[in-house]
Amino acid sequence: MIGEDYSRPVRFSVCPCFEEDFECDYGYQHSNGFNGECVRDKSVTLQDACAQDDVVAAIKSQGYRKVAGDVCLHLWQLHAVLVGVRLRS
Repeated sequence: MIGEDYSRPVRFSVCPCFEEDFECDYGYQHSNGFNGECVRDKSVTLQDACAQDDVVAAIKSQGYRKVAGDVCLHLWQLHAVLVGVRLRS
């Protein structure tokens, strides 16, 4: 069955993440400039908390974020995590 009616079977599965599936988060840079561990870039000022309406949330980055559109399954926490929420007084 080759021609216009040919249907190619497509399989989709979520694979485990690798280092290439992550990039340095905002305010972080590679330790040697191009690759390696993401370390804090002291020349960039980061907000300690973000506020919306009456809620203030503190976000702590681990220095990494998953590449946009990547659907791999990661078993470790490399992205930003919520470390505290409070009502604004």
